[in-house]
Amino acid sequence: MKNPRCEITSKKLDLPPQNNMIPKNFDILAENKELSEKPKLIFQDECTDLWYRKDDEFLKPKANIQMKIYTQDNDFGKSIEGRVFANVWKNCLLEYLNEYNYMAEMASLQVGMNVHHDNIDIQWGGYNDSMINFVKETFNNIGKMKNENLAEIFD
Repeated sequence: MKNPRCEITSKKLDLPPQNNMIPKNFDILAENKELSEKPKLIFQDECTDLWYRKDDEFLKPKANIQMKIYTQDNDFGKSIEGRVFANVWKNCLLEYLNEYNYMAEMASLQVGMNVHHDNIDIQWGGYNDSMINFVKETFNNIGKMKNENLAEIFD
């Protein structure tokens, strides 16, 4: 204590990065009976169906997004090994996204993922002002994961 020495030359503790997921706009869109009555198909191609339904009942500036991924990579949906691989991938991904998800939780955003027998289901929820950044950053981080050394997470 009389002669403290610190051999560390780089920062080990610092402020967190700026959280770009904190909402700034809490406006509620005007009621629209046509868009809130039943889901409307707003985009479709050979591998995508995009549906939209406006919530005029609860009047909250929030959004829920759900996506199902159907794939046959690694025999997913066809073999037990493919299903096990998908579950291991999901668990590694959620651990890899842990710090990112913490920042999202601080902005009242959530992401969830489930592996079913024929698809991987991803759900996002939270304030609609932040949702675009949240979904984009989730996919950016998923893309970065393939270049990371995940041995510690896997083990």
